[in-house]
Amino acid sequence: MMESDSESGFMRAPSSFATQNEEGITGMHLIYESASGRFRIFGARHFGRRVILKCAGSKFIDDPLVNAQLHKEFSIGFGIDHPGVCRSFGLITVLDGIPALEMEYCPGVTLRELIDSESEKLSGPEAINVVCGLLEALEAVHRAGVVHRDIKPANIMIDTLTGNVKIIDFGCADAPEQLLLKEPAGTPRYQRPEYTGERPSPADDLYALGLTLAEMAGEVDDAAVSTRISALARELTKGRFGTSREALSWFQNRGRAKGMRRAAIIIPVLIVAASAAWWMSSHGHRTEIIEDGVVLDTTANIVAEERMIDEAEDTVDLDRRARFAGDLLYRYSIGDVSEDEAADAIAIRTADSVYVNEVEPIFSGRRLLPEEIDSVTSRYMDSYSGLLENKYSENGWERYYSSRARRLFYFRIRFNLLTYHGS
Repeated sequence: MMESDSESGFMRAPSSFATQNEEGITGMHLIYESASGRFRIFGARHFGRRVILKCAGSKFIDDPLVNAQLHKEFSIGFGIDHPGVCRSFGLITVLDGIPALEMEYCPGVTLRELIDSESEKLSGPEAINVVCGLLEALEAVHRAGVVHRDIKPANIMIDTLTGNVKIIDFGCADAPEQLLLKEPAGTPRYQRPEYTGERPSPADDLYALGLTLAEMAGEVDDAAVSTRISALARELTKGRFGTSREALSWFQNRGRAKGMRRAAIIIPVLIVAASAAWWMSSHGHRTEIIEDGVVLDTTANIVAEERMIDEAEDTVDLDRRARFAGDLLYRYSIGDVSEDEAADAIAIRTADSVYVNEVEPIFSGRRLLPEEIDSVTSRYMDSYSGLLENKYSENGWERYYSSRARRLFYFRIRFNLLTYHGS
């Protein structure tokens, strides 16, 4: 069935699961019930951790197809371990034996809510972060042999505090090893014109992502970034890319090309400015250039603007790399990324561990002045530089323990303090 219930392609499963009892589940509250009544979504806590529970509707508790759908959604979701994908924790029983799929709680708002909001818009760096996060997450989904089949703004969560992006709701997802109930599924509005549902393909997800990004592009407050995302959306819907990784590379290269074009403008300006200054100085016009200041001011403004853009993009890149540090280390273990990328991930991950376990408990709920943030960052940099060096030694990466590693560690600690404790 199409649209909201995500009822498709699920293997037959027992009518109830007894994989785990409901011990530790507290605070269950209904969030959503599908129009057909087949499924209910609850928020809850499991031994204190916030979770989402997907259960059969009250009239479908013993329906084998409904329970089969929960079973398949779990088996597919459990096999994907990526920070950009909502995790499936397990199959449990709640409310006197009702089977439920326990999932990660993802804070924030859906991209659909963000698009429909009249007041909220994404900044350029935020939008780039969303695009890159989605493409990386979708690559992980497809690498696991899974096709989501219902990519759309309502199935994308954005944490407005951290910028983290997650793909949710694998109720329509399919994989080759799933053999039963393979009828077409998803939301017609986001399906390819040639879609039949017979053989799910990553191309289906890429097309749907293209339509999704086309909608999102109109909600970006940076015209250049909006244009760049619109261009990617067009290429995705044309079927230009075979994988999400290809699309990500294309998108990032367009950003680099833009930077090169900016450099192509700035460098001649600097050359002209320097030549003008030299010519006027050699011809006795030094006072005029200082008094007028047009060339020098123009150059300074351009350089300052470029520095601002670079810092913004570096901040987004640092946060994105932090979220995918675990994935980078895994990919290094299978020879998919280089040593230097894995070494960077170690520095960033160590900084996050120090922040969560040492810094946050001390300053929880406090707002810090800029000078306090600088002082705290320096203190922890000095205290834990030995820990970072040891981690590099454990991996045989002593040659990477340099100013670069220390810089990444320092700026990640500082970024966390600014994000969660900035005044």
